[in-house]
Amino acid sequence: MEKESDQEMVTGEQIPLIDILYKDTYRIDSFLAQITSGVLRSVRHQQGTTQGSSKSAEGNIAFLKGGASGNQAESKWAEQISEPHDNSILNLLDNLDLQAVSTLPDQASGKLIHFQGNIFIRNLSTMLDIVNLMIDTPQLANAIGEDAKSIGGMIEAVSKVLQFGLEIELLLDDKSVIIGNLKEKYLMETHYNLLKSYGMSLPGKWNVIGVVDDNKENSTYTSKNGMRSGLDQYSSMLKNMYLADTSGYILTPILIFRELNK
Repeated sequence: MEKESDQEMVTGEQIPLIDILYKDTYRIDSFLAQITSGVLRSVRHQQGTTQGSSKSAEGNIAFLKGGASGNQAESKWAEQISEPHDNSILNLLDNLDLQAVSTLPDQASGKLIHFQGNIFIRNLSTMLDIVNLMIDTPQLANAIGEDAKSIGGMIEAVSKVLQFGLEIELLLDDKSVIIGNLKEKYLMETHYNLLKSYGMSLPGKWNVIGVVDDNKENSTYTSKNGMRSGLDQYSSMLKNMYLADTSGYILTPILIFRELNK
């Protein structure tokens, strides 16, 4: 006779299949730990099987007189430890329950917001290398105009004092533009492959969850020290040049994904 029992059963509602492009695992775990009892690292499954047998005996020995019977049971346990993978992300989405928005909300600064919009991913350092290659290659030089050469020169000059990296530009339905920085280690696909496959603009609408800050709210304080005051002015100039023609908001993404059709 055999009986089987599951020590742990995981049930839940079916959720849409999502394709994750970017996940800041440190911030995801940090936020989740703040609103739950902790971050799930592994799931332990146990399954047990119990086999029972019975026997009887009769004899003339005193303590067996009249017969005796008994049961013996042998239990076997199988254990499996599984990696929950993106369980932290699903838990965070469920606990936050953020309503996706496709326009820039009022008073957005200092908030965690779930946006839906078109995204552009750029690596300015890589683009500078491409522009310089085209300028230095006679066969390619005619393919770009003088404006592109001028922009390439400006980016190269600024890059000597300001290290460029990976950035995201989010375009919303109300034409608001929000700029943010990405960390290469949290990107699920290399930016080289994205560039080869899609260029700068990724197809379709994407979900972007991140912390928004209004860069216009920065302090206008200027140091009274002449050297520091000059540096502050140059820093402000670079910031204004970088954020020109945007909404003035800076986005720190923690998660970028899209929902897939099944």
